[in-house]
Amino acid sequence: MRNIVAFVLLSVATRAATAALEAENAGDLAMLCNIINMKGVQAAPTLDATDIAAEIETLEKMNMTTSDENWQKLFDGGKEANKWADKKQTYDPDGTKTDWSGKWDKWVATKEALTQSVAGAAWIKSNPPPEGAWARQAANLHINGTLTKISEQIALYKEAAKAAGTKVQKQVQEKISEAIYGSGQKEFKADASKTLGHASTYTTACQTNAGKSVANDILCLCCLATAGASSECENSGTQCGWNQTPLTRLPAITA
Repeated sequence: MRNIVAFVLLSVATRAATAALEAENAGDLAMLCNIINMKGVQAAPTLDATDIAAEIETLEKMNMTTSDENWQKLFDGGKEANKWADKKQTYDPDGTKTDWSGKWDKWVATKEALTQSVAGAAWIKSNPPPEGAWARQAANLHINGTLTKISEQIALYKEAAKAAGTKVQKQVQEKISEAIYGSGQKEFKADASKTLGHASTYTTACQTNAGKSVANDILCLCCLATAGASSECENSGTQCGWNQTPLTRLPAITA
């Protein structure tokens, strides 16, 4: 299961994180289509969560850079000067108000890593967040959701790895199907109410309910709010409007 799971998680991570950063639409579409092409792929019997450690670290950095600036300032100072052991009395002396005890030091390390040199430049200089408050908020929403999904998937597959044979394969395929077509859609079939964030309104589907499914995000990347030729996916003008049953365009976009 290791290879298939690592690829599922990496692909889902790329889906939600980069879909918010629209400068890379072509790459986003390729990764999203890769998930769709995973139908029927056989799973190996083991999982090594470290296979996607680098991708998770990148998402954590992106999550930090797109978060509220006042929130980021809490984690200034570096790992040695800003430890939860020293901050606990200020923020949660009884350990009952927050879940920060297991997260604070990681947040500080992530914030510190933003300014560390990668290929001769600070990471944040090479990977700046989107400009504008709305764009940053939208990106952060996607990335937070992605990190949550990854944690859930790792826990699920660690349990599934204890089983073997067709049961594991069935579980893997069902999860891939749900990632593509939405929660509860385990047979690789689309349903507008389960697959799309909204069946006819682009803003609701792509902003309010972004990340509902891989199919939803592909259509959000490649379609317009109303009928017309979109060049968002660099595919010579996709004829796709959210007001004209966008699901019918999915096969052509992913062909």
